[in-house]
Amino acid sequence: MSARRAIHHSHHVQGITALALGLVVLAGVALYAHAHFQGLPPAGETSPSQTQHIAGWMTVRYISRTYDVPESLLLQALGINARQARFRSLASIARLQHTTTDHELAVVRAAIHAYRHPATPTPAPSQSGGSPQPP
Repeated sequence: MSARRAIHHSHHVQGITALALGLVVLAGVALYAHAHFQGLPPAGETSPSQTQHIAGWMTVRYISRTYDVPESLLLQALGINARQARFRSLASIARLQHTTTDHELAVVRAAIHAYRHPATPTPAPSQSGGSPQPP
């Protein structure tokens, strides 16, 4: 085999190898995305009230934007500041606070529910003329 032919053959092998490697990486990304986003509704179909879709891999910022609640509300509920929460998932926050992911999920869901459905104060009984009644 001549040197020119060997170089030409080497370039074909490198090209095929690069193409195969690219396909393997693409398949890996597709499998990762499928595994991590399985069971979530398609974008635009998540209702802000569907908190059962909140998962441990989500960050406070992601939850805040997806469920349209103030990030500060979630941070306060979790007892963590913005710097500590930055880029951390709920599972990571749970480890940081020595608690479980399920606990942090419950805290976030409760905070969103309380934000969406604030307790309505009971109106005070009206006083009709006479002197106040003793308790």
